[in-house]
Amino acid sequence: MWRIAHDPQQKLFMFNNFTASWQNTFRRPWTLITAAFSHIHLSHILFNGFTFYFFAQSLIQSLGSRSFLGFYLASAAISNFAQVTWGREAPSLGASGAVYSIVTLVACMAPKMTFFIWFIPVPAYLAAPGLFAWDMYWQAKNQQSDNTGHAAHVVGMLSGAGYFLLKRYRIL
Repeated sequence: MWRIAHDPQQKLFMFNNFTASWQNTFRRPWTLITAAFSHIHLSHILFNGFTFYFFAQSLIQSLGSRSFLGFYLASAAISNFAQVTWGREAPSLGASGAVYSIVTLVACMAPKMTFFIWFIPVPAYLAAPGLFAWDMYWQAKNQQSDNTGHAAHVVGMLSGAGYFLLKRYRIL
């Protein structure tokens, strides 16, 4: 939609309803969720969609579709809120934080599963902490020029691990 919105009114509508920002969080709190359904580049949505496709199916079977949907939407809201508060000043969008929560939950549920990262087989118990360390490093470095929501990634992973612990100890 961003690419075909040539009219300034359409772009304003997209910005107001499909980006997470400090201003939108308080005026339009739903944007913490709707921002997860908005991507600015085709590569961004393809990468998130590809990862979602391969990881979500096992969680839907394990959790059930209703619980999975609740987990996914809560992870989107939590990770987007983190990006707004801890991240950079610019508005953010994308499902990366929620997708990272899915990847982390799968890694917690099946730590011996093999993930393929750039075609390299890596056990889940190493892949998830490695991804976490990578994003923590870049968030700590405060790298704003790479246009990546590292805070959303980090908190998305924490929400996935937190959900696992809540389920494991029967708190949720």
